[in-house]
Amino acid sequence: MKTFAQQLRNAMNEAHLNQTTLAAMADISNGALSGYLSGKMIPPQKKQQQIALALGKPSDFFLIREVDTGIAEDGGFKLSVKTAASLMGINESTLRIGLQNGVFPFGYAIKTGRGTKGIRYTYWISRIRFTQETGIPVPMKGEGQPNAFI
Repeated sequence: MKTFAQQLRNAMNEAHLNQTTLAAMADISNGALSGYLSGKMIPPQKKQQQIALALGKPSDFFLIREVDTGIAEDGGFKLSVKTAASLMGINESTLRIGLQNGVFPFGYAIKTGRGTKGIRYTYWISRIRFTQETGIPVPMKGEGQPNAFI
């Protein structure tokens, strides 16, 4: 499975575009594009769509990934809150509150006690149900992305 950076480089080569030209066409900074190409940063979904369209690709070009239905490196089917929020393009705290309130059918939050900052929760998100419910594929293990399984 290719990383976002690899997909981006391949698409740029196919389109015969250099970094400066693509940055201008996608209305993003050269510095941001450099970060995406290095693999140090992954743009939010809206930026990915802008880049894909500038490359002459469908808007979901960077979102299409194979779904890994196997067991994650931690031995379970769990998806981290950080990864799920990133894939959904929402804030982690929004996802946490939604899980606490039972809004998202792909996971749940369990009260585990009280801490100095209030009630503490443990979160569980099913990787398979996440994809089924949202239609968003989960990146494969070992994809090398900074927001891959945590």
